Order: sequence, then C-alpha cells, then structure tokens
Amino acid sequence: MSHEYKFKNCKNMKRRLTVLFALLVCLVGSVQAQLSKTVELTEAGTLEAQLGEDVGKITELIVKGPLNEADFVTMKEKMKSIQVLDMGGVTELPFETRWVDGTNVSFSVIPHSAFEGKLTLQKVVFPPVVELISGFSFSSCPSLMTLDFSLAKNLKHIEQRNFTSCSNLKYLDLSECTNLKSLSGFSGCGNLLTVNLSGCSQLEIIEGSDWAEVDGCFAFCISLIEVILDGCSSLKQIAGNAFFYDNNLSNFDFYSIPSLEIIGANAFSNTNISGKITFGEKLIKICRSAFEGCKKIESINVSSCRNLQAIEAGAFYNCNIKSVDLTNCLQLNDISGINIGSLEELKIDNIYFKSINGVLFNAEVNILMGYLETKKDAEYVIPSSVISIDCFFNNNNIKKLIIPESVKSINSHFNCVNLAIYMKSSDPIGLSNNLSENNDMQIYVPKGAGKAYRNAPIWKDYAIMEEGEANIVSVTLDAEGSLESKLNNKNIRLNEITELIVAGLMNDNDIRVIGRMANVTRIDLRETNLKHFYLLEDKKYLNLEEILLPKSLIEIQNITGLYSPESLKNVNFSELENLKMINNRAFEETALVNVDFSNTKLEYIGDNAFSKCKIVSPISFPVTLNYLGTFVFGSATPEYIKLTSKEKVSCGENAFASADFENCKLYVPKGKKSEYQSDAEWGKFKNIIEFGQLVKVTSNDHGGCYEIKGDGFCEQGETVSLLVLEISSVGNDIYLFDGWYENDKKVSSEMGYSFVMGNDDRAFKAHFTHVEYTSPEKGHINVEHNTKTVKLKFVMPDDADIEFAGWYEGSTLLTKDMELILNAGLQDKRTIEARISTIQMNLTLSNPTPTYGSVSQSGKGVYKLGDKVMLTASPFVGYKFDGWYEGETLLSTSLVYEMTITKQKMTVEAKFSADDKKPSLVIGTGDETEGGLVVVKGLAVPGQQITVQAIPEEGFAFEGWYLNGQLIETAGMTYSLFVDKEMKTLVAKFRELPFLLDVNGGEKGWAEVILYRGSTIFLKAKQVSGYIFKGWYYGDNQLSDKYEFKLDVSLLRAAVKTLRAVYVTGAVGNETIQAMPVRISRQGNMLILHSDEPVSQVQIYSFRGTLLLQHDGFVQDLRMEVPEGPLIVRIKTEKDEFIVRKIK
Repeated sequence: MSHEYKFKNCKNMKRRLTVLFALLVCLVGSVQAQLSKTVELTEAGTLEAQLGEDVGKITELIVKGPLNEADFVTMKEKMKSIQVLDMGGVTELPFETRWVDGTNVSFSVIPHSAFEGKLTLQKVVFPPVVELISGFSFSSCPSLMTLDFSLAKNLKHIEQRNFTSCSNLKYLDLSECTNLKSLSGFSGCGNLLTVNLSGCSQLEIIEGSDWAEVDGCFAFCISLIEVILDGCSSLKQIAGNAFFYDNNLSNFDFYSIPSLEIIGANAFSNTNISGKITFGEKLIKICRSAFEGCKKIESINVSSCRNLQAIEAGAFYNCNIKSVDLTNCLQLNDISGINIGSLEELKIDNIYFKSINGVLFNAEVNILMGYLETKKDAEYVIPSSVISIDCFFNNNNIKKLIIPESVKSINSHFNCVNLAIYMKSSDPIGLSNNLSENNDMQIYVPKGAGKAYRNAPIWKDYAIMEEGEANIVSVTLDAEGSLESKLNNKNIRLNEITELIVAGLMNDNDIRVIGRMANVTRIDLRETNLKHFYLLEDKKYLNLEEILLPKSLIEIQNITGLYSPESLKNVNFSELENLKMINNRAFEETALVNVDFSNTKLEYIGDNAFSKCKIVSPISFPVTLNYLGTFVFGSATPEYIKLTSKEKVSCGENAFASADFENCKLYVPKGKKSEYQSDAEWGKFKNIIEFGQLVKVTSNDHGGCYEIKGDGFCEQGETVSLLVLEISSVGNDIYLFDGWYENDKKVSSEMGYSFVMGNDDRAFKAHFTHVEYTSPEKGHINVEHNTKTVKLKFVMPDDADIEFAGWYEGSTLLTKDMELILNAGLQDKRTIEARISTIQMNLTLSNPTPTYGSVSQSGKGVYKLGDKVMLTASPFVGYKFDGWYEGETLLSTSLVYEMTITKQKMTVEAKFSADDKKPSLVIGTGDETEGGLVVVKGLAVPGQQITVQAIPEEGFAFEGWYLNGQLIETAGMTYSLFVDKEMKTLVAKFRELPFLLDVNGGEKGWAEVILYRGSTIFLKAKQVSGYIFKGWYYGDNQLSDKYEFKLDVSLLRAAVKTLRAVYVTGAVGNETIQAMPVRISRQGNMLILHSDEPVSQVQIYSFRGTLLLQHDGFVQDLRMEVPEGPLIVRIKTEKDEFIVRKIK
C-alpha cells in the first residue's frame, strides 16, 4: 500500500468518526444536561459504586485516590457521557512490567486500550504517578482536544499508537515531562499543529518503524508545522517514519539536537523541511529515504560529522540539493543516498572516495563511481587510471565522452541526449548490458576497428563510426515512401548517416524515416516534391545543424522536433519561393541567427514560430505578408525590419519583445508610417522610416480566380516584374487576358511584363474580358479556350421539334453558325447566349357538314410535338356522329377523342350522318312562349336517361317541371330521368317576377331565384372572398339575413319594384366563394373561351334550348365553331358548379 493510500484511509476514517461523534453528542445533549462530579476513593476498584446511578450521566469527572483496571473499565464502558477526565489527584495506578536493558521493570501505567474509541472524551489531565501510557490507550478518540501533561513529571514512556487518529488534537505540550525517555503514538493526528519537547532533557528516542508508516510517532500529521526541540540534549535517535508525510512540517532544528546519532528510514520523507540543514557532530547514519521528496532542502552541512559512516540509498532522493561538502567525513563509506542528479558541487576526499571536478571516484581513482547530472562540460576525458566505469550518466550537457584504453569494464547506462562516445581501444570491451536505451547513440572507434565493433555483441546494436569518417548519403526517389527501402538496398544504417541529400518523390513516411536518423547533421531536400512539411516523429536529436527545405514547399508545420534548441543554425528561406505559411512554434528555441524571407510568398508566421531564437540579422518580409503571431520573434535583436506589404501587417502581442525599440529601424512602405505608428505593437518602434515607390496593380475583374504578381513597393533601379500567374474558368465563366495598361495605354499583351523602377509611383491595370455563356435547357455547349481566345460550339439535342436559332449577345444575333470564336478585347464583359426554337405543329379540324353537328378542339390550333389535343363532336338532334378521320383512316368513333401531335401539319375530319331514331318525348316550355328556355342532354327515347335544365330569362323565375301535365314536386331546374313509352310531354313553366332582383356591388356576390311556386319565391345568395352577405332588402327594409330565404309575395308592395341582395367588405368563416373569371368572345363563327381555372364541360345552346355543341374534358382554352345568332353558354366547373352566359 502506498503512503498516499494509507493517508487517505486515515483521513476518511477521521471524517466518518467525526460525523458519528457529532451525531452522538447531539443525541446526548438533547436528553440530559451537563453533570460534573468529584469523587475521592479510598480503595481501588470502587469507582462505579461511588458514582451510583449517575455513572452514565456524568460529563465531567474529577477523581482522586487509587485506581485499578476495574475502575478504567468503568470509565470506558459505564460512563457513556464522559467528556472531561481529571486524574490529577490519582495516587495509585495499575502496574505493568517492561523489559528494559535486560531487566523486567515495573511501571505505573494507564492500561492498554483504556479509552480506545471513547467518542465523547474531550480532555484528559494526567496524574503525577503515571510512568507509562500503554499502547492504544487513547487511540481513535476523535473529540479529544486537550492533553494536560503538566503534572506528569514522572512519565517515562508513551508507547505506540496511543493517540493515533485523535483528529481534534491541535497542540501537544510535553515540556514538563522531564523524565520522558521514549515518545510514540501520535500518528494520524491530522489537525496537530505544534509539538513542544523543549524540557524533555531525558528523551532518547522519538520512536517509529522502518517499515510500518502508521507506527511512526508523528506520521501523517499533515497539519504539523513546528517541533520545539530546545533542551533535548539526550535525543540519540529519530526512528523510521517518525515524521513521515507531515507535508507542512518546515521548522525542525537538527543542530539543536547535539546528541543525535541516527535518523531512521523515511523519518522525514515528504515533509516541507527547507533551506540549509546542519547536523550535529555525533551523527553516525542517515538511513534509507530519510529525507526523500524534501524538495525544499537546498544544502546539507555535515562539516562537523567526523563519525558519519553512511548516507544510505535514497536518503536525499528527489531533493534539489545543490551542494554537499563531505570533506571532514573521514569514516563515510556509503554515500549512495546523495542524489547526484541535482548536485552542482560534491566534495569528498577520504580513504573511500575522491571527487575531482564533479566526478566521483574511489580513493585510488581507478573506478568511476558518479558523474554529476548538472555538470556543464560538453566534453569529458576519463582519466587513464580508470579501469572500470560503474555509474549512470544522466547528463544532457555532455556531448562527447572519451574512454581511454585502460578501461576494461563498463557497467554503466548512458541516458544522455545525443551523447557520442569515443573509444580509444581497438578491441571491443565485453559488455554485460546495453549502454543505452537509445540504439542510435553514436560510437566512434579507432580507424580500422569499425568491423570488430560492428560484429561484437551489444556494440553492434549502436551506430559505429571510425574516427575521421563522414557518411554522406545521396539518393533519388522514384516513388513516394521508398526512402527506407532504397537505403536498405544499399546496406546503409540510418543511425550512421551524417549528411543526407534527397531528390525526387517524397511523402510523410519518408519524413518519418529521416526522423530516425539520430546522427545526421545536414539534410538537403531542395529537389524533392514536398509542399507541406509536418513533423511526424516526436524524437529530438541534437546533431542537425542545417536543413535545406524543398523549393516546392508551401507550408512548414513544425520542424523543431528534429533537433535540440541549440543545434539548428541554417535554413534556406531565401530559396523557398513558394512558401506561404510558417505555423506556431515551428522554429522555436533553435540556434538561428540569420533569416531572410524577402524571396518567399509568406502570408502568415504563427505564434512563437521563432521565439527564443537569437536572431541578429536584419529581417525582411515579402509583399505577401499579412500576419505575425504573438512572440514570433520575441528574442530577436535585428538592426532593422523591412515590411513591403501593401496593407498594414497585423502583429501579435510582444512579437519583437527583445528588440531595441529606440534604435531598431522599421522600414514601411511609402504612405504607411502614420498607420504603423498608431498600432499597439508596431508603434513601440520609435524609428519608423518610409521607403521606396509604390507599384499599384489592379484589374478590371477579379472573378477569374487569377493570381497577379508585382503589386507592392520597391526601390529605384529595381526591376519589377508584373505577371498574371494563372487564369481559371469557373462554371460558365471564361476569362481572357487582353493586356497590361498604364494610363489607359496598352503597354503589353503578354501576361508577363517587366520594367525598371524610377523615382515615381506607377499604376498598372491587368485587363480581362469576361465571357459568360448560357445554354438552353436542351442541347449543350462544348468549350475550348486559352488565355486569349475561346471557342464555343453548340451541340443539338436529339429532339425532332428543336432547331438552332443562333448565338446572341443581348438582342443582337452574332451568327447562326453553331461554332462561335471570341477573342480578348476592350470589352469588360460579354454575355453570350445560345438560343434554340421549337418547330410549330398545326392541327386543322374539318367539319364538312356543319348542319349535322359541331366540333371543337382544345388549345389554339398551334402545338408542340407530343402535345395532347382534346377533340369534341356534338351531333345535332336527328343526327349521329360517325367518327374522326385522318384522310381515309378512322381514328376514333368517340364523341370526345384525345389525340397526340406527331407531325408538323395534321388535318382531322369529323363525319356526321342522319339518325333514323326519333324522340318519343316532347320536351319544351308548353304554351308559354316567354319566360325561359329548356336545355336537353341525351336522346328522349324509351330506355334512355336524359338531363334537362330550365333556364329562366331575365325577370322570370322557374316554377316547375310538368310531366304529362302533372307537376313533379321534387324536380329542380336541372333534372335527370329515364324515358319510358308512357311519357308524352315534359314542360318547364316560368313565372314573371313581381320585382327586379338586384345584386349590390356586382362582383361582391351573386343571388338567384331558385323557384317561384304558389305565393312563395325561393331565393339563394352567396358572397365572394373578401365580402360578407348582409341580407335581403326590399326598399329600405331588411327582410332576412339568411343566405337561403323563402319570400312570401303577399308582403310585397306594388310601389317598390326592386329586391336587393346586399354585401359588405369582410370575411365570414368558410362561407366565401372565389369569383370564377371566365372570358368568352366571338370572332365570326368562332367562339373563343378562356378560364383562369380548368372547366370540365362546355355546352352551347340556341335561345330556343337546342343543344348545338358540347365539349367534355378539362380545358382552360377552347375554340369552337358555332352557328350565327344569339347563344347560351353553359359552363361546368371543377366543383360541379354551373356558370351560364348569354352571347348575342
């Protein structure tokens, strides 16, 4: 179990006990008051009898006289509420024996576990007669806050775990215990702050255990700050784990304990002891891990410790001790506990050890025993007296270790970054273990000895190179990812390459391979195809001094993982013409001192990209730059900085934190000085200088996705090159380059134009002709173009009814040829359209016998190929329809026939003939020749169904149908019936209205007389959308507000001639109807109908009620040939409503 785990268990136990105690105290306090009692015993064992019935209620007890074990049982088990126990007047205690110095010695004691787990106990006063407090006497008493030892002058021993987990105990004062010899038992007292041992002149040991942390006297007292030791002149030993994990303990004066000889294992492990520690002269041993993890100890003073024999392993492990002087420690033979890792200085010279410049040897200097991790030397030569190396090398400063021929044994591990070992012996030394976990560690051997080392066990696993040998590898890659296989084919080991030159095709896998070349100092990738450089390995090597990046490179993600901060000195930025981005921390902490970005296309340099680089060269940026990140050149001290971007460069916080803002020149483009001065970061520079002339490059159209080079600032005499790098077409947009213009004068037709800059600013415009072409829905356009010309070719679709109408620019026809060629010119934009037209199809409907019947067709007679046309034949009474014919071919005998347009010109003939069937039922208006007409659908012969409709004329109303002279009560104006042979006459009768029916507003609604029978007139009204029916008015009187109204004619007055249906603006639920716009006109013998919504049937009647024509099927446009004279048009809507119009 770890210390941390034990400690957490102690804390959790403490919390649980504290909560439980609190609950118990609340319960006790709620049922009884405080009860104090003083008893004076004359005989031991009589306490319970003296207390009587109050034994369980007493909260404070002052007891005097003799006590024995039975009395302690009473106090623990019977006194349930005891909080304060004062034993100051006790004259006698139980006796126990202990083995002391070979003799059984009897002691007056507080018995073992006397008050263990007593949750209510808060204060104890100890008697003068107590000599020993036996183990566990007061352990796990969470409420115990006060221990009064002021009378316990005869106390000699406090045994283990006596006061363990007394979590409320804050102060421990044993200063009056002048006879105390051994102290233990306070582990886990988490709130204990101070311990006063100042008067304990007889104290010999603060007890503990080397293995059980919980048995350490004050282990896990996590709040303990101070231990007062003045006067502890006899203290010889602080035992194992005595103050283990007291992580707030900072004040402990070892020098005030002159007799201290032994500090036990883990005694002060993980405490907060800090500063310089001075030990007394009698110190003999510091045991294992005694001060492990005491990170604030700065130095150890053992200058007076002439008897010191051992500083055991781990004694000062994980401490940050900088200096140890062991010069006077003449008997010291074990220093394994000195943590060489943090030491900056080690001094020792006795019969066992000798230190020379931070390196530890045995006294004879023939065994190398230690090498300080903080030693600054980059190179170390082992003395020629050394025959064995027996230590760890954990030093990252050393780069070169020279091992002489005298060394015959190496029992070391070299955990040093990029250490190179130089062996002077030509014969490999036998090794029993690996030299390093890093097999890339470089081993230099004498010339001619390489083969022997490469074949020797263990040595062969490392990079073996003969002194003076440089391994330069040049390779051309034909395929991406092939670098490692190429090297393997040449038997080249990665860790033996010192210089690498690569050309050809590379990818991320090849970069990974380079990342494993631990000893490479120079890399040349200039002729590779890489555009993005990402670090794909997290190894860091210290040898790389120069890297020449690919000329094709666009982005640098991160490079610093390939080398250490002080390694890289040169990068070929001046050759990276395509470089646009350097990302965050890419070159952080490198050894770069010179950079030149002027020839790049850099737009962005990220945060800390060159932070901690001691750049001293002038820094020039390209015209493309727009952003510098936070602390990007934070350690640079350039003489000047030159910015050439057209717009102000955005600059992150502290981008040039170390620059000399008073003297460093900041060159900015002409006209930009004030803008940079007002910037929070650039404004720090006090010497801002404008320079050069402005070359301004614009264009007439930026939609072409083209890139123009040459815009920006330059200096007199500089050759400026204007260049359109790329023109792209996007969708149906083509861009053609016309040329370069200066002051509206064309200076070049070529995409590239150069000139020498003079004293004046120059302005140029790149002129493009934007050709936008559109294609019709059918057919497509093939496009061929270069930077000057575009060729458009229209490809016809397969449709037989389409023809090419030509190329149009606006309304202007350019050509009817299918191919059109356009050149760049002065026009900014040309919008070109390929147009097609539909070949018109004509259908002629012929009716050679118009007196036998009529015909009609949907549409207007002109159609498209594939259109559907509805043909309708309507035979007159006494005639029948024989069929539709195209030439001699019968197409259909149906009255309504849907045909498909298949040819450009078609003629269809309708044929009628006389019908020998005569109607048996005479239908009409009877004797009344005025008042209305009758419309008949069907042939009135027995066995047939017919439909009749009575249509009253203006001023009349329908009265009813009379069959064979009898009124049909249930028949409305439209009536259907089956004809039988008994039916002779069917007559519709009409009656003249006694008033004029007026619809107020006309289009606001409609009203009609449904029936006029007897003295009742049946009326019906309905409004259109947006209006409300207000009611029926006769004169000024409202007769009713109901839509349907039965009017008694007896109520009418002769003087009033008008009945009005009145509407007002508004809406009423779902009772509105939409107006049905139908337009009917007559041109000669053609009736032309158009409806905004489809109609399902159109019938044409004469004024005498004869059905002349009928068209069935949904149409919106209809043309019908009709006879001369007035007609009635009856139209049926989609909703089966009828509209009747009279046409004169």
